[in-house]
Amino acid sequence: ILYMVIAFGVLGTIMMMTAEREREWGVLLALGMSKKRMLVISVMESLMITFLGGLSGMITGMPIVHWLSLHPVPITGEMADAYLKLGIEPVMAFSAQSAIFAAQALVVMSIALVCAVYPLYFIKRMNVAKALRH
Repeated sequence: ILYMVIAFGVLGTIMMMTAEREREWGVLLALGMSKKRMLVISVMESLMITFLGGLSGMITGMPIVHWLSLHPVPITGEMADAYLKLGIEPVMAFSAQSAIFAAQALVVMSIALVCAVYPLYFIKRMNVAKALRH
């Protein structure tokens, strides 16, 4: 479910970015820029944003999770009693294995790259006259 929320968030952001740039792209096409070059620029921009987002997420998330792995969160009250009855230590422990971060970053980056197909479709079917009116 979380991946679906992430996918729709990323897709919504990319769709908004595309809609905001429609006039800009229309002007560039009217001035003679080829759609092929515009597609390449859009792909490169999407790759850079995806890579920088994944990298910054890992850089900011890893120290937090490392600290939480050294200082587990204690569970108190009735929930602690329930844990103890089940034979489980009443703490919320965190794992700081780098493979977990890498796998999640790759999944989110893959979602972002799939969503980056939308601007390519948009540019391919864009009508210059209509884009200039917006």
